Amino acid sequence: MQTIKRAKTDKDARVIARLAAEIWRTHYTPIVGAAQVEYMLGNVQSYETIRGDIASGALHYFLFMDGKTPAGYFAVKPEPESVYLSKLYVHSNFRKKGFARSAFAHILQNYTAGKKYIHLMVHIRNPESIAFYEKLGFRITETQVNDIGQGFINEDHIMRLDLK
Repeated sequence: MQTIKRAKTDKDARVIARLAAEIWRTHYTPIVGAAQVEYMLGNVQSYETIRGDIASGALHYFLFMDGKTPAGYFAVKPEPESVYLSKLYVHSNFRKKGFARSAFAHILQNYTAGKKYIHLMVHIRNPESIAFYEKLGFRITETQVNDIGQGFINEDHIMRLDLK
């Protein structure tokens, strides 16, 4: 049975960090290389960062569960006019089983009242994810190149779904 669980505890943060390591090493190494993946895991996707985000409420993290097995995670940040989908990652063993769509259903049901749009960033060399977001109605509004430190850059499309 598939469920979505709000991540609230240190244990949840550890589970998310473990999932991040598995997902990122498999999915993003061909896209950005192993060195950048390890840099991102040590910073943006680390247990300490995730734990801090959960504790401060900076991001609302959720775990996808397949029965008792963690299958992925997502994180949202409510903003005054919008909802920022900061993270959406599904483990390769659980892709194409509706988890990502259930994240969007959850966001639409719980976060969009009074909001104008949902936005996210996706790497420009991640065509499968771009195509998925486009199927949901997102469109590319701009492309950004950001220096993320240690000589690494992120090249991302900003995608937006206008809410009606």
